[in-house]
Amino acid sequence: MSPVSRQKDRRQVNVPVKEERRRQGGRERRRCPACGTFLEQAIRTLKGGTVTASTCPSCGWTKSSHQTDADVLLLKLTWPLVLENHDGVLAALLPPELAAALKAKPGDEWVLSPLTSPLGSLPMQWTVSVKKARY
Repeated sequence: MSPVSRQKDRRQVNVPVKEERRRQGGRERRRCPACGTFLEQAIRTLKGGTVTASTCPSCGWTKSSHQTDADVLLLKLTWPLVLENHDGVLAALLPPELAAALKAKPGDEWVLSPLTSPLGSLPMQWTVSVKKARY
């Protein structure tokens, strides 16, 4: 790190900051919006993600949020394609949710490109894009 950038970077860890300087007018996330007391944070790790819950000990205000793990998102974005033989030609049948996500219509063309090359026991991954048919 150059000496110039050290002089410009004035951030410090675990230093109390005045409320008017905090987030420059942004939403306060450490205090209750109803009564202003400090919130208690509870983080639970579940299968597929984590749930973060903020609760106010004095007035009972609560808010929770769910974060999904990356491997679960990848599974949601992965669809198996069934190849069927139609008069000597292999045809892939699209699941309806994949066709809706790609906005595919009859007459469109697929562009199938390798995303990764096979490495050891890992399978090769592909990316699919749709070339729209012009009528």
